[in-house]
Amino acid sequence: MCGIVGGIGSKVQIGIKQNFDLLNRRGPDHQELVYLENGLTLGATRLSMTDPFPRSNQPMEHHLGGDIIVFNGEIFNFKKLRNKMSISGIKFITESDTEVLLKSLTAFGTPCIQDLEGMFAFAFYDKKSNCIILARDFLGKKPLYFHINRDSFIFSSQLNLIKKCLSKISIDENALSNYLVMGYTTDPLTIYKEIQAVNPGEYIIFDINLHRIIRRENFFPKSIKTFSDQNLRQKITNAIETRVDGHSNFAISLSGGLDSSIIALTAAELGLRATAFSVCWPGSDKERYNNDFEKASNYAKNLKINFSSVEMPGPNSVPELLNRFTNAMEEPNANPTGLSMMVLYSQIAKEGHRLVLTGDGADEVFGGYDRYLAVKKLGFLPLLNNKTLLKAIQKTNHNFEPADKLLLAIFESKSEEFWLYWQKIIDMNQISAISGFNPTLIDTHLPKIAFDLIEQDKNRVANLLVRDLKIWLVMESNRKLDRVSMWHSIEARSPFLDENIIGHGFAEMKKHHFKKLRKKILTEGYPELSHFDKNYKKQGFVSPLGYWLRENPDLIMDSIKYLSSNFNFDFNLLKKLSNAPQSGSFTEFRFLWSLIVLANWHSNHL
Repeated sequence: MCGIVGGIGSKVQIGIKQNFDLLNRRGPDHQELVYLENGLTLGATRLSMTDPFPRSNQPMEHHLGGDIIVFNGEIFNFKKLRNKMSISGIKFITESDTEVLLKSLTAFGTPCIQDLEGMFAFAFYDKKSNCIILARDFLGKKPLYFHINRDSFIFSSQLNLIKKCLSKISIDENALSNYLVMGYTTDPLTIYKEIQAVNPGEYIIFDINLHRIIRRENFFPKSIKTFSDQNLRQKITNAIETRVDGHSNFAISLSGGLDSSIIALTAAELGLRATAFSVCWPGSDKERYNNDFEKASNYAKNLKINFSSVEMPGPNSVPELLNRFTNAMEEPNANPTGLSMMVLYSQIAKEGHRLVLTGDGADEVFGGYDRYLAVKKLGFLPLLNNKTLLKAIQKTNHNFEPADKLLLAIFESKSEEFWLYWQKIIDMNQISAISGFNPTLIDTHLPKIAFDLIEQDKNRVANLLVRDLKIWLVMESNRKLDRVSMWHSIEARSPFLDENIIGHGFAEMKKHHFKKLRKKILTEGYPELSHFDKNYKKQGFVSPLGYWLRENPDLIMDSIKYLSSNFNFDFNLLKKLSNAPQSGSFTEFRFLWSLIVLANWHSNHL
């Protein structure tokens, strides 16, 4: 795992050199910059996970031809790819996935990207064409940002490094609008107008001679559509074995739910040396926040695997945790679970772990969320495609009312409005009243290639699943997991996001017309965990947000004053909103929290 950076131009070179250490958390083991005659600078910081010897340090240059790569991530099928290439006469001098990726790109070009299984963001310098290829994995598990103007081009794993190299920086209002509506920004936008994200499942070719992007293409991993004879349980076992290969010990983020329990069960069956970590809330005002901890603790004991409890600090620690979280994220993110994750990963790092397995992704593949059941019940409604009528419904703005859900549901279920209904934090009218500007409709348009997962199925549940997988999972969940884990120099790997499991899961869901929900397909593969199929609802690492806010009136008031001063938000409406934690309105105090995060991020970064 690494941090990568590079660019063209003398000012960019100076900026990279001066701010290179910002990437050290992503790669504490080795840092190196190279400067090429054509003005290209390439750099990488390394967290040594595969072939942890100097021979695999980056930037890595091909000994034949001079192509160079900087690569952040893990290619889990690199040994299979290497064997095929060796048969064709390609020689290797390391045992790393980096060299396999470098020589694949040199030999086969961009078509080889769809053969990759794993998480990755890379920049490949093709010396012959004098071009740079930027690419990011299909589910955006690793970040990659870039900036381009007439004089310079720069890319990096981190926003703040690019920002430090720019003379001007400003907030992108569309990205801010996305944040206010959903609590996170959506690629390719970033919170900064001057910086873009490479889209998940996209590669970009930048021509150094022409100083412009000459190609942007989406790709789809072949292995999602390539099925083996193995059953789902065998595929999950393989995914876990592959992700811990070469590591004598690792951590498991054990939330108390089905997904992480399957990982713990498999680790125990394989005799792997794992330590399960789970969080408890000794100071919470509601005991239910500790129910999952008790389940996780008992389960680890039954499996006879090591268990480590992580005590969450009291509400007086929230302001300091919030500072750390927004610094790690670099952009505002309104999910309070992020603060809990900061404490969790800090403890994992203190106990000496560099690798964590998580259960992320199972809900989006196997229909785990309650909203899928709700949408399934709307299946009797006809599907219409009348844009005029849809616009009329939007103008009524009776959001979060049952009538609104029913009306939106009768339209083509790929519509952004129908998906957004289940995602937005609060009524857009309230956002407009407080902020003074009308939030734009979120651009959640997905390329046709994304719907290859369901083969253009018209099923409402199927289309929600695809958008959740390619938007929510990628741009909120995966982003948060990467930033928090790498802030602590830890690599987080999610077996359920293995391409073979995603393909198997969607094929099974399609076979049952997306009616087999609540991860029933998973529980059928693990009958010993069948109790998770009986209306079991976990809290996960959810944070006691209402309690935090009630115990931090100064944080609320300081944030309100800051927003009214720096954003010209309506002070009186903000003050009225500040009573939400006492009234118990979850929708309103969740929106209040998103505004507090925005104020904290802005004060720290701008």
